[in-house]
Amino acid sequence: RRAAVAAALEEKRRAIAAEIAAKLAADRTAAEAAQRARTAERSSAEAAEREAQREALAARKADEAAAVRQREEAAERRKREEEAKRRARLEEQKEAKKAA
Repeated sequence: RRAAVAAALEEKRRAIAAEIAAKLAADRTAAEAAQRARTAERSSAEAAEREAQREALAARKADEAAAVRQREEAAERRKREEEAKRRARLEEQKEAKKAA
């Protein structure tokens, strides 16, 4: 009779130990999945941040290029205007010589 009770208790102890081991394994699996999700989220956020930085850099470069173009166009306009004024002065001088 004692052997039967001891065997039953041992069986119960094993069942409880197996249940605890299963719960621990499930908890560990859930924790690992959560960690993977956090890692993936962080990686995604980092990738988004890098992309935003790339876009900002591209926008800055485009703005700088546009500013350079505008400066070059303004310089070219000034050059053309000065040349036109110079030619007009020369023409006026020719006309003045003819009139004289």
